Amino acid sequence: MTWKAAARSVLGNGHIKANIPCQDASECLVLENGKWLVGAVADGGGSLTHSDIGARIAVRYSVIALAASLRGGLLPDAFNSETEQFFASFWSDLVSDIRRQLNSEAEISDVPFSQYGATLIAFVAGQEWLAAMQIGDGFLVLCAESTSTEDCYHLAFTARPSEHVGEVTWITSSHWRDDFRQEVFAGPTKFVCASSDGLEKVAILQREQKAFPGFFRPLHMNANNGSCDLVTLAESTLTLPALDRFTDDDKSLLLGIWTDV
Repeated sequence: MTWKAAARSVLGNGHIKANIPCQDASECLVLENGKWLVGAVADGGGSLTHSDIGARIAVRYSVIALAASLRGGLLPDAFNSETEQFFASFWSDLVSDIRRQLNSEAEISDVPFSQYGATLIAFVAGQEWLAAMQIGDGFLVLCAESTSTEDCYHLAFTARPSEHVGEVTWITSSHWRDDFRQEVFAGPTKFVCASSDGLEKVAILQREQKAFPGFFRPLHMNANNGSCDLVTLAESTLTLPALDRFTDDDKSLLLGIWTDV
């Protein structure tokens, strides 16, 4: 068994028309011959001048830090109390480190720190557990089943009440700890999907705060196909013309599948 994964971000029509760069960023990495998957997705604030840079730095630093922890032997294979204790401090330290990186970038460029604001979702998945964190909107959906069923998809973190009225916390926000969410999910995860808020209207039932099976089942079933290229699957999903009816925002999609193919 091994992890297969892909991550892609595409420019939204609204940003194309306004000549604004893609403010989403996403990245994933499969390590140790498929034993581990690390990934991150970030969405830069639309009104912030340097949020595209903030999103890229947040994603890249998260993936590098998670990979370094794995390669350094800091993470246990099996879930135990030490796993939860480790991540309780790891995620907080990670965000603090990213904020320092962004502050240094801001000082060098003589740009206010706040202009690098971005959301962030990051995770690491092994065979026996998955650890994740989130600041701001977007979603991380997990499935513990190898094959797709109607009710197997679960949101790792539900939206904060403020997000429903458009108030988003950025990684640069002074109150980021108030919005910070983290958890270690015991047991195997067989399918993972992460995205910025660009896909929320089609993927998440907003009132119920539940994953919409009609969006995730086709992705899961296609990903399970041994001949499916996940990069192509992610790109073709993000560029579906039908999505333009729901959003003109940038969009990101990270897909991971635990498979024997």
